[in-house]
Amino acid sequence: STWTEARSYCRAKHTDLVTVHSQEEAQQIQYQTNSPTLTTWTGLYYDSENWQWSNGDLVSYTNWSAGINRVQFCAKVDEKGSWIQSVCDDEYPFMCYNVTSNITERYTLIKTQKTWTEAQKYCKVHHTDLISVKSDSENEDIVKKAQGSPFWIGLFNEPWNWADGGNSTFRNWDSGYPSNYGVNSNCTVIYGKTQGKWRNYPCRTTFPFICYGGKYLCPVWALF
Repeated sequence: STWTEARSYCRAKHTDLVTVHSQEEAQQIQYQTNSPTLTTWTGLYYDSENWQWSNGDLVSYTNWSAGINRVQFCAKVDEKGSWIQSVCDDEYPFMCYNVTSNITERYTLIKTQKTWTEAQKYCKVHHTDLISVKSDSENEDIVKKAQGSPFWIGLFNEPWNWADGGNSTFRNWDSGYPSNYGVNSNCTVIYGKTQGKWRNYPCRTTFPFICYGGKYLCPVWALF
C-alpha cells in the first residue's frame, strides 16, 4: 500500500500507523514482522516544515540510516530497524497499532506509598520496571490511570535518565522544575492536578507509583 492508503486503513480499523519512540520499540516491531528482509511503512512523514508522527506524537527518537532530504516525504523502517526516506506513493507493507485496547495491561497503578527505590524494586519483582514516558499521549494515558493521584515515574537524576535504560528524550516538567529545592531531589513525580506536569522530589519521599507491564504495541499486518 502507499503511505496514505496505509494510514487510512490503520485509522479506520485500529488507531494509526505505528510510531517508534525508542530502540526497544524498533526492536519489537522487527520481532513482530518475523522477517529478516521486510521493509514497512511507519507513521513518520514530513509536513513541509518538520518530520512528525501521523498520530501527533512528538519525534523524540530518530534512527535514520542516512542523511535526510526534502524530496521524499514518508519514512519506512528496514529489517535492521533503521529509518529510510521514501516516496509516499511507493507501496510497502505496514503495521498498525492499537493502544487503547490494552491500557490496563500496559500500566499498573500501585496505590501503596513507597520511596522511589522501593517502588522500582516492587515493579521489577512484580511487573517490568517503573514506567518511562515517551510522548504526550502516553503521559495523558498514565495521568488518567492515576485518577488525580501524584505518582513516581522512572526518571531519576544521574543525570536525568530512565530506570529501564530507555533513551526517550520526552520531558514534561512543570514551570520552575527540575529544581534544586530539597536534599537529593533526584526522582520524578507526575502531578495530575498540574495537568500531568512533572516535578522532582527527594527520592526518600513516599508516593504511589506506576509500573510498566510490558510491551504495549498491538501490531496488525495489513497487506493490500
